[in-house]
Amino acid sequence: MLVIGVENDIGFALLIFTLFIALLWISAGRARYLAFGLILFAGGVIVATQLGQHTHLFSQFHERVSIWLDP
Repeated sequence: MLVIGVENDIGFALLIFTLFIALLWISAGRARYLAFGLILFAGGVIVATQLGQHTHLFSQFHERVSIWLDP
């Protein structure tokens, strides 16, 4: 996952993460896994937003969010 994130392919990383959490939730049948995945997703969005403002690591993500908020 780290390699996908470093390559700035956040869409594919999100797809893989969503599939992993969904398969874990379906196979185990515990809503805890789904809640944990949503918490990790929210944390990732916060980190990507903060890092995108100060570094060029997630600059593409920050640019897209900025355009979405102020077209």
